[in-house]
Amino acid sequence: MERVLLVGSLLLNVLLLFVIFFRTALNEILVKWWTRRQERKSESRKYLMELHRVMDTFVDDYFMSLVIIASGDGGGPTAREVSNRVIDAREFLAADELQFPSAIRRLVEQLRKEMILPGGLDDLRTGAILARSKALTQIVREIRAEVERSVASLEG
Repeated sequence: MERVLLVGSLLLNVLLLFVIFFRTALNEILVKWWTRRQERKSESRKYLMELHRVMDTFVDDYFMSLVIIASGDGGGPTAREVSNRVIDAREFLAADELQFPSAIRRLVEQLRKEMILPGGLDDLRTGAILARSKALTQIVREIRAEVERSVASLEG
Protein backbone atom coordinates (compact mmCIF):
# COMPACT_ATOMS: atom_id res chain seq x y z
CA MET A 1 0.00 0.00 0.00
CA GLU A 2 2.82 2.37 0.84
CA ARG A 3 4.36 1.65 -2.52
CA VAL A 4 1.17 2.66 -4.34
CA LEU A 5 1.04 5.89 -2.36
CA LEU A 6 4.69 6.58 -3.11
CA VAL A 7 4.23 5.98 -6.84
CA GLY A 8 1.04 8.08 -6.83
CA SER A 9 2.82 10.87 -5.00
CA LEU A 10 5.73 10.79 -7.45
CA LEU A 11 3.37 10.88 -10.44
CA LEU A 12 1.43 13.76 -8.93
CA ASN A 13 4.65 15.69 -8.26
CA VAL A 14 5.81 15.13 -11.85
CA LEU A 15 2.43 16.31 -13.11
CA LEU A 16 2.59 19.42 -10.90
CA LEU A 17 6.13 20.12 -12.09
CA PHE A 18 4.90 19.87 -15.69
CA VAL A 19 1.94 22.19 -14.98
CA ILE A 20 4.14 24.75 -13.22
CA PHE A 21 6.76 24.63 -15.96
CA PHE A 22 4.18 25.08 -18.72
CA ARG A 23 1.83 27.30 -16.72
CA THR A 24 2.07 30.31 -19.03
CA ALA A 25 1.60 28.17 -22.12
CA LEU A 26 -1.42 26.43 -20.60
CA ASN A 27 -2.81 29.78 -19.49
CA GLU A 28 -2.39 31.16 -23.01
CA ILE A 29 -4.16 28.14 -24.50
CA LEU A 30 -7.06 28.55 -22.08
CA VAL A 31 -7.30 32.30 -22.75
CA LYS A 32 -7.34 31.77 -26.52
CA TRP A 33 -9.96 29.02 -26.20
CA TRP A 34 -12.17 31.21 -24.03
CA THR A 35 -11.75 34.21 -26.35
CA ARG A 36 -12.67 32.16 -29.44
CA ARG A 37 -15.68 30.74 -27.62
CA GLN A 38 -16.87 34.22 -26.69
CA GLU A 39 -16.28 35.49 -30.24
CA ARG A 40 -18.33 32.60 -31.67
CA LYS A 41 -21.14 33.37 -29.24
CA SER A 42 -21.01 37.03 -30.19
CA GLU A 43 -21.00 36.23 -33.91
CA SER A 44 -23.87 33.81 -33.51
CA ARG A 45 -25.82 36.38 -31.52
CA LYS A 46 -25.20 38.96 -34.24
CA TYR A 47 -26.62 36.66 -36.94
CA LEU A 48 -29.61 35.79 -34.79
CA MET A 49 -30.36 39.44 -34.04
CA GLU A 50 -30.13 40.26 -37.75
CA LEU A 51 -32.51 37.39 -38.53
CA HIS A 52 -34.93 38.71 -35.91
CA ARG A 53 -34.75 42.17 -37.50
CA VAL A 54 -35.28 40.79 -41.01
CA MET A 55 -38.25 38.69 -39.89
CA ASP A 56 -39.77 41.79 -38.26
CA THR A 57 -40.74 43.29 -41.63
CA PHE A 58 -40.50 40.29 -43.93
CA VAL A 59 -44.14 39.17 -43.90
CA ASP A 60 -45.44 42.69 -44.47
CA ASP A 61 -43.00 43.30 -47.32
CA TYR A 62 -43.66 39.91 -48.92
CA PHE A 63 -47.41 40.33 -48.94
CA MET A 64 -47.22 43.93 -50.02
CA SER A 65 -45.21 42.72 -53.01
CA LEU A 66 -47.85 40.05 -53.74
CA VAL A 67 -50.61 42.67 -53.60
CA ILE A 68 -48.63 44.96 -55.87
CA ILE A 69 -48.07 42.13 -58.35
CA ALA A 70 -51.74 41.11 -58.20
CA SER A 71 -52.86 44.68 -58.80
CA GLY A 72 -50.58 45.00 -61.80
CA ASP A 73 -48.87 48.10 -60.38
CA GLY A 74 -45.34 46.74 -60.28
CA GLY A 75 -43.50 49.69 -61.77
CA GLY A 76 -43.75 52.38 -59.11
CA PRO A 77 -41.03 53.40 -56.67
CA THR A 78 -42.88 51.84 -53.73
CA ALA A 79 -43.14 48.55 -55.58
CA ARG A 80 -39.40 48.55 -56.32
CA GLU A 81 -38.55 49.43 -52.73
CA VAL A 82 -40.73 46.66 -51.31
CA SER A 83 -39.44 44.20 -53.88
CA ASN A 84 -35.83 45.09 -53.04
CA ARG A 85 -36.46 44.52 -49.32
CA VAL A 86 -37.96 41.10 -50.04
CA ILE A 87 -35.00 40.22 -52.26
CA ASP A 88 -32.55 41.41 -49.58
CA ALA A 89 -34.30 39.30 -46.95
CA ARG A 90 -34.24 36.20 -49.15
CA GLU A 91 -30.55 36.75 -49.94
CA PHE A 92 -29.78 37.13 -46.24
CA LEU A 93 -31.58 33.86 -45.48
CA ALA A 94 -29.77 32.07 -48.29
CA ALA A 95 -26.32 33.44 -47.49
CA ASP A 96 -26.38 33.05 -43.73
CA GLU A 97 -28.60 30.01 -43.24
CA LEU A 98 -25.74 27.82 -42.01
CA GLN A 99 -25.02 30.30 -39.21
CA PHE A 100 -28.39 29.51 -37.60
CA PRO A 101 -29.17 26.66 -35.20
CA SER A 102 -30.79 23.61 -36.78
CA ALA A 103 -34.26 24.39 -35.39
CA ILE A 104 -34.19 27.79 -37.09
CA ARG A 105 -32.86 26.29 -40.34
CA ARG A 106 -35.84 23.92 -40.42
CA LEU A 107 -38.22 26.84 -39.91
CA VAL A 108 -36.49 28.87 -42.63
CA GLU A 109 -36.94 25.93 -44.99
CA GLN A 110 -40.65 25.82 -44.11
CA LEU A 111 -40.83 29.54 -44.79
CA ARG A 112 -39.29 29.08 -48.23
CA LYS A 113 -41.73 26.28 -49.07
CA GLU A 114 -44.68 28.37 -47.92
CA MET A 115 -43.56 31.31 -50.07
CA ILE A 116 -43.95 29.26 -53.23
CA LEU A 117 -47.22 29.91 -54.99
CA PRO A 118 -48.29 26.47 -56.30
CA GLY A 119 -50.79 28.01 -58.70
CA GLY A 120 -48.44 30.79 -59.78
CA LEU A 121 -49.97 34.21 -60.28
CA ASP A 122 -53.43 32.62 -60.53
CA ASP A 123 -53.22 32.14 -56.75
CA LEU A 124 -53.00 35.90 -56.37
CA ARG A 125 -56.11 36.43 -58.45
CA THR A 126 -58.19 33.89 -56.53
CA GLY A 127 -57.68 35.52 -53.16
CA ALA A 128 -55.17 33.08 -51.73
CA ILE A 129 -53.11 35.96 -50.36
CA LEU A 130 -54.86 35.86 -46.98
CA ALA A 131 -54.28 32.12 -46.53
CA ARG A 132 -50.61 32.58 -47.46
CA SER A 133 -50.38 35.50 -45.06
CA LYS A 134 -51.64 33.44 -42.12
CA ALA A 135 -49.30 30.53 -42.83
CA LEU A 136 -46.22 32.71 -43.30
CA THR A 137 -47.05 34.84 -40.28
CA GLN A 138 -47.20 31.71 -38.11
CA ILE A 139 -43.83 30.46 -39.39
CA VAL A 140 -42.25 33.89 -38.86
CA ARG A 141 -43.60 33.95 -35.28
CA GLU A 142 -42.02 30.56 -34.68
CA ILE A 143 -38.70 31.74 -36.16
CA ARG A 144 -38.72 34.86 -33.98
CA ALA A 145 -39.55 32.80 -30.86
CA GLU A 146 -36.75 30.35 -31.62
CA VAL A 147 -34.34 33.23 -32.22
CA GLU A 148 -35.28 34.71 -28.84
CA ARG A 149 -34.73 31.32 -27.16
CA SER A 150 -31.37 30.91 -28.88
CA VAL A 151 -30.19 34.40 -27.94
CA ALA A 152 -31.26 33.82 -24.34
CA SER A 153 -29.31 30.54 -24.23
CA LEU A 154 -26.22 32.32 -25.59
CA GLU A 155 -26.44 34.98 -22.92
CA GLY A 156 -27.23 32.64 -20.06
